[in-house]
Amino acid sequence: RLARSLVRLMATGPEGARLRHDLNQTDLAHFAGMSREQINRQLSVWCDSGIIQREQGRVVIMDPDTLMEIAEAGE
Repeated sequence: RLARSLVRLMATGPEGARLRHDLNQTDLAHFAGMSREQINRQLSVWCDSGIIQREQGRVVIMDPDTLMEIAEAGE
């Protein structure tokens, strides 16, 4: 669910893929229908895997193709 939500919120620009809105983990949890703790755990896993990066509280998508594959696999 989180991957699908991030893909929906993703905007690609000159500096790479970012979320269109600056959402904190609580906002992402509400948007994805998950708990903040679940969001935190999953973002940490994806950060360790190089799929995303966290910069000053923002989520930067480093590997949008992999994130899209995860989102599609969850459907």
